[in-house]
Amino acid sequence: MKRRIIIAILFCMLVLLVIVVARSPITRALVKSTDHFIGHKAEPRVFYEPGAADHADSIAAFLPEAIERVEREHGMPFAEPVRVYVCESQESLNEYIAHPWYSGVRGVSVLGRIFISPLAFFFHGLDTHRETLVHELSHLPLRQRLGYFGCKGNIPVWFHEGLANMVAEMGDERITNEEAAKAILSGYHFTPDSKGTWLEMKKAPDYGLDYPMFHCQSTMFVLFIMESDGDAFYEFLIDIQDGGSFASCFEASFGIDIMAMW
Repeated sequence: MKRRIIIAILFCMLVLLVIVVARSPITRALVKSTDHFIGHKAEPRVFYEPGAADHADSIAAFLPEAIERVEREHGMPFAEPVRVYVCESQESLNEYIAHPWYSGVRGVSVLGRIFISPLAFFFHGLDTHRETLVHELSHLPLRQRLGYFGCKGNIPVWFHEGLANMVAEMGDERITNEEAAKAILSGYHFTPDSKGTWLEMKKAPDYGLDYPMFHCQSTMFVLFIMESDGDAFYEFLIDIQDGGSFASCFEASFGIDIMAMW
């Protein structure tokens, strides 16, 4: 009798857990269908929601050039086909990443797919849908080759974001290099990790920074690493895409560790 009660309790707990997980925003985001997206007639790798045809045209026209740039800068072709989904509204994109309706994400790479929001076409400064598209495309090669958890566990977020910004040649994020350098010298900066995190990926606030400052400093550091020795940088980039340890590959290519480079 006691054993049956324990089994019944465990079963009820399991059912409750399944219900909670199924109703969570993250689960709904992961299973949200893209069947209503329309395939672009001229570019089969682009899909768009009704009402987003004009934006899809802009993405489709630039996609071949964007793919070529990312493959050139990463030193490798994409391991899997590219699929870009152009959303009709910000709310629609946010539903695919379990963000609140007011979140202002311009683009995101999730489950091997890229989603672009209308905000990418009306952003301030020099950043446009082109930079957003290249930035998100630059996230894909590492995720395709290492897998979701392999990428998260091995690649630190500062490099993941800094590399994507460098490849995309991101423009005005309201923070200049001079302002970022002044912040670094005053102690207001991130400390570069030598590996990623298996669970929740670190975010700018985890380093005590806002997002524009974190992105600017990360980009500056990745550019500094690349400009210190371009051949070593691309050797390192190919090695980590082949599955090598981020820290070990860095030291093998540059002869010093991450903190010494910083």
